Amino acid sequence: MASKRTRRARRQHRSTGNASTAKSTAQACYTYSPLPTETSIRLLEVLPSSDGEINISLRVFDLKDEPVFDALSYSWANPVTIAEEPLPRGQERTEVVRSITVSQSLLTASGQNPVTLDTTLLSFLSAHPSLPYVEYGNRQDHTHIVNCDGRKISLSKTLFEALACLRWILSRKLDGEGQGMVYLETLPTSRSRYIWIDVICINVPLMNRIFASAQHVFAWVGELDTLSYAAWETIPTICDVYRSGQPWIPGHATFEDRVEKRVQLYTLAMLLSRRWFRRAWVVQEAVYARRLYLWSGPFFLDWWKLLPAIRVFETGARIDDTVTLMGRLIRREPTSLVKMFNRVHSGGVREKVITAAVTDEELFDLVKAAVGFINGVVEMKRSLGLPYYEPREGVQTTSFAGECGSVKENIVSQTAALDSDQDLSLPPVLG
Repeated sequence: MASKRTRRARRQHRSTGNASTAKSTAQACYTYSPLPTETSIRLLEVLPSSDGEINISLRVFDLKDEPVFDALSYSWANPVTIAEEPLPRGQERTEVVRSITVSQSLLTASGQNPVTLDTTLLSFLSAHPSLPYVEYGNRQDHTHIVNCDGRKISLSKTLFEALACLRWILSRKLDGEGQGMVYLETLPTSRSRYIWIDVICINVPLMNRIFASAQHVFAWVGELDTLSYAAWETIPTICDVYRSGQPWIPGHATFEDRVEKRVQLYTLAMLLSRRWFRRAWVVQEAVYARRLYLWSGPFFLDWWKLLPAIRVFETGARIDDTVTLMGRLIRREPTSLVKMFNRVHSGGVREKVITAAVTDEELFDLVKAAVGFINGVVEMKRSLGLPYYEPREGVQTTSFAGECGSVKENIVSQTAALDSDQDLSLPPVLG
């Protein structure tokens, strides 16, 4: 049996160990120091690091000194509302496609069961062999750790993904510059060394001024997937049609052409369903941003390039038609491999929940809210006297590729025009 002295020594050791652990834990968490002035802000720099971890550093600047920096706009929750998976292969693909495109009527008086084949939908699946599903889950509770000046900061999965993508882009840019690839300099990320992110930099009272002062604002709409990749390729094509003044679907269009147009609007609608377009907090960020880029993966899309595509999309019954298509595909009959599950936490136990069906009204509200958000931002910029751009059908403008004219001729403003040396072209894609 241990003596009193031994037991006392053990208690002291445990007490010392607990105090040491508490101290190291406190040291591991980043501690913010008070800012020196009312106009001071913190800006972070993404440092080189290995895959799987992110290193950043925070520095203090004063807005009166006009520091050069970018700002990040994002949704705290899972940014992807609707995702998709490829059609299965072999016999199961045949069964899945048949369940979506073939419908059988009730018995007629002659005892027959008429079968109807939706050839448009069949052609759509041939051109775009993937099926959508609703992505549920908040993901705010899935935290990740970043290293900030030797201390730890906990971030949501969404923000961690954005920083990981930014780190990858910056590393590729540096590698490219080392090999003499000057074209990488056209990326917006090459313009500024520092970036402002609300949850890390914590200057909420100055948000409007911060976003108005940022050289670029990057709107992280989520990681790149097949749907967003297709939308990124589609938007310039839709813009070209709008600029040309030609009808979206010419009278001489073939059946294949009509299907392709339908696919293009479908991918645009899927991009607009992402949560960033419905987050109320980002309205002020988009309104005050001098240069706003939508961002996913290696793609950066100038905000103003989206407007002509929206003008095409909201004309006629195109939103209704696209939403109906989305609904038919999402509410398909589940098969053994196409049942979509999402893991949720309930009482600490992982459960599988089958994706619930959504109505056309819900999908319509989803897409229409994004269109309203985009038009609302333009209207608010106009009412506040901030630079804005109004696309005109049939007019070539430098906002798309910089072919002719000056930026000042194509940017409307009540108080000022954008500088003529600002680049409105779409940055290249990093391969």
